[in-house]
Amino acid sequence: MTRLLRSLWYALQLRCEEAERLMQRRRDDELTWSERNGLRVHLAICRSCRATRRRLEQIVDMLRDADDAEIADGEGSRAVLADDAKDRLRRALRRHDER
Repeated sequence: MTRLLRSLWYALQLRCEEAERLMQRRRDDELTWSERNGLRVHLAICRSCRATRRRLEQIVDMLRDADDAEIADGEGSRAVLADDAKDRLRRALRRHDER
């Protein structure tokens, strides 16, 4: 019960900036039990952070797809997404992470 109360207290004090950092760390599975549950509660009550989470998931999906994407050229052969395009996507993700 104490663990649950600590988690609830953590969630109630959690600010949006910290929630964003936790969202980033969650992708790498680096959250403690309290952080994970605190983030869940915060996301349940904060519309803005839910929107941020959706945007982050979209960026991650774009990066994942960029690694696998192939674009057909005019001659019927396949070309992989240009490295500079992948770099631009990665930089955009890093800039968002730093906010």
